[in-house]
Parts: sequence; structure tokens; C-alpha cells
Amino acid sequence: MNYIQSPYVLIILDDFIIEKKVDNEVLQRYADYIFKNSDVACMSLSGGPMEGVEKYQTGVVKRPWNADYLLNLQVAIWDRLVLLSLLKDGESPWQIELFGSFRARKLKNKIFLQLEDSSFMPIVYNGGWLIVKGIWNGNEIKRLKFEKYVNEFLDGKALQYDNFGRLPKTDVIKIRWGILIRKLASKLGVYF
Repeated sequence: MNYIQSPYVLIILDDFIIEKKVDNEVLQRYADYIFKNSDVACMSLSGGPMEGVEKYQTGVVKRPWNADYLLNLQVAIWDRLVLLSLLKDGESPWQIELFGSFRARKLKNKIFLQLEDSSFMPIVYNGGWLIVKGIWNGNEIKRLKFEKYVNEFLDGKALQYDNFGRLPKTDVIKIRWGILIRKLASKLGVYF
């Protein structure tokens, strides 16, 4: 990201499978909106029902500041410098979403947008459920009809249909304490 010259980037994670032809016209409309509005940090190109949202334009809503995933790694158009400022070395994608959301709340002059619902998505994709916590999701492989390709792309990873990537209890406790501390600090206006 440090080497990209563009002020904006389109983020698509490697486990998102695009399932339909991209609607370039709608994608360009969203990009143009962001290019003209410097207060927009991100427009997440996915969406769903969310309480307390403010409509911005047809199909686009502002994510509330207290949203659990104010920063999320779904397909999105980002202000590159804002995204860089929210990333932290050593964090996993899941930690970036959790802890980056706390950091994002200190950007009072920036707006985080998302689509009102999936009917407005210019890029229809599987939402990243092909790999869950480093394990291939057998249910998603089935839904995508990828069974005949399983041996080609498993790369030695496990294939499971449930109980994805259970963490040791000590790791769960550390993560929950980190979340609790950041939530309490954010109530006091401290974001890290």
C-alpha cells in the first residue's frame, strides 16, 4: 500500500469469490461519489440491515460510530491514507476489524459508508466464507460447486463443515480483555 500512488484503493480479499459479472456502471458511480467527497474514508460495497443508519444517497448509508465493524475488510473503496493510518503491524484481519474500528472512531471528520442492502452491490461475492480462521469451509465449497477442485486448492489445509478454528481458551481470554479495555477506553474518548 505504501507504493500505490492512487489516493483511493479497491480492497478485495483473496478468499472472496466474485460470483456474477461486476456492474461497472454502479461501481463507477460509487467511486465518483467518494472522489468528490473528501470526508468519506470508506465505502463498503456490501451491506445489510443496520439500526441507526443515516441515508446518504440511493442504497448508501452512513455506518454509526458505535458500529462493531466500523472498519471492516469486506469489498470496499478506501481513502488509501485513512486505511493505512488504521492498520497496525502484527494484527490479523479479524483483529484489524475489531481494533481498527476503535481506532477509526477517533477520525471524527471522516465518514464510513456501506450499502443499504445486498441488492445495491456492484460486485456480488461470497463474503469471504471460503476460508474461516485458516480452515477451508466445506459448506461453501459445496455451495460454490468447487468439489471437483478441492485437491487442487486445499494446500494441505483442513477441510471442515463446522467448528471452524476454535482458539485455545487463553487466546480467547486475551482477545476479550483487549476488546473490553478498548471499549472502556473509547467511552473516555481514548482510541488505540
